[in-house]
Amino acid sequence: MAAPHSCLKCYCVCLCVCVCQALVGEQYGTVGLPEQVDLCEFMLLLQVCQNLGFSCVTLEKLYRRDENTIPPKYCLIRLEVEDSGRHADLEKARMMMQYAVTECVQQGDIKPEEAQKYCTSDLEKDLCFALKGRSRADIKRCLCYVNKPFKTPDRRKTDDKQPTDYQTTSVALKELREDFLPNLVQSHKALVYTTISTTTMELSGEQSYAEELGHQLYSDLKQLIDQSVEKNEDQTQGFFSQQRELCDIFSRLYKIERDEVTHVRAYLEQDTNRPLVLVGGPCTGKSVFLAHCANQV
Repeated sequence: MAAPHSCLKCYCVCLCVCVCQALVGEQYGTVGLPEQVDLCEFMLLLQVCQNLGFSCVTLEKLYRRDENTIPPKYCLIRLEVEDSGRHADLEKARMMMQYAVTECVQQGDIKPEEAQKYCTSDLEKDLCFALKGRSRADIKRCLCYVNKPFKTPDRRKTDDKQPTDYQTTSVALKELREDFLPNLVQSHKALVYTTISTTTMELSGEQSYAEELGHQLYSDLKQLIDQSVEKNEDQTQGFFSQQRELCDIFSRLYKIERDEVTHVRAYLEQDTNRPLVLVGGPCTGKSVFLAHCANQV
């Protein structure tokens, strides 16, 4: 069920094995840990964490040094099996990273633009991975649905001590919704649906929106699948036409009749899963021979 006052509901559905789906409410999303951190930068963060009084055991548990990368990096470990304690470790590591990165930026050890990767939510990472830098053909296979409230509640009125990162994440969410996705529509003809809720979404409103979105998603997916099937059929027909033309050209070069033609013709006419192996040296006329046999069937 969607969160109240949903600012962004975005689904990216690709017609391939990997399907990227994102659904968020009013917030920008949980800030994720970076997948890779340069060796020197990671050691700097560990030192800063120690100076701030944190234990570095959690970060050292989640990251592993990879010597195969150039330059060497620390990479976030991906677990094959669900670990009950990993969620707590991730939350603790995010908190430590935020404090350490903020301290490094204030001291001038890390540039603000380099620190951006520590403040990016999983939502933005997924969207950028699915859409940013992709070809027009890939983006055409993606569907995006955005739902914005008519009026976003102003939290500052309810909490004068609101943390400054709320404004930062609000700006990031706005850039995704009003800059990143619309620019893809203009540059790559991306299919992006945008709806605006006229009132605060109650339970019934969310259910109605979800049902309408489901119908629209089904229709769009069906259309994309049909287009993909038609394209594949056209490519297959074009391939066979090309092969027939080559077969005709090669068969005209056949001059010497051979008894093996009857054996190959018999193989082509029967229903078998056994392969046909034609042995011969280079430039001995194998392609010409097979083309002639194919034209006899």
